[in-house]
Amino acid sequence: MSVYATYTQAEIDEILQLFDQHDAVSRQIRNRLARAAFKELHGEPEPKPEPYGYKVRLTQADIQQMNIPWFVKGMQPAETGAAFAFTFATEKDGTPKPEIQPLVDELKLYKKITVGPYEYRLGGRDKNLISRNKAKEART
Repeated sequence: MSVYATYTQAEIDEILQLFDQHDAVSRQIRNRLARAAFKELHGEPEPKPEPYGYKVRLTQADIQQMNIPWFVKGMQPAETGAAFAFTFATEKDGTPKPEIQPLVDELKLYKKITVGPYEYRLGGRDKNLISRNKAKEART
């Protein structure tokens, strides 16, 4: 059985507005859960959001010490200071890479972080890729 409905533009706009409200509520719930998780993990209030991500405990030096192999399109090694690069958060068999686990943990908590001139995100179908972009404030 099929059912068809016809909507006016005003009704469509109202439905789209409801979707937008749902997205906003979902973000608020996700942020509250992240704050509670941070407090539980670290025993202190969550850091305040920065304009392009969250200020986290990791420093640029911490990330450099991890010796992360960054790649660009075609699995070519990224040049130092490349505007975009990616790496794998796990080994080929899916096991976590212990040397980058602090970065992965922060990304799981915040989805996007800014450390130094870079913005980091966890992505990919299985959340096994870490992308690194120049932060908007660092782009010229």
